[in-house]
Amino acid sequence: MRLPDLIDLNPPLELDERQAQLDEARILTTHRRWVREIEYRRQIREIEADLLARDDRIIRMGGYQ
Repeated sequence: MRLPDLIDLNPPLELDERQAQLDEARILTTHRRWVREIEYRRQIREIEADLLARDDRIIRMGGYQ
């Protein structure tokens, strides 16, 4: 028996569809991870800005005691 007889060079359409679904799910998961990371970084910048503003107010009012 020759090798081409053993290997199906054209997989069933269901496998292609399933692979497309897996690829799409992987892309969406990666996108959600990026969006979540961007949101975390935005929240961290807001917290840092609030802390810096608080420190500035404390310093203007006479500093830490």
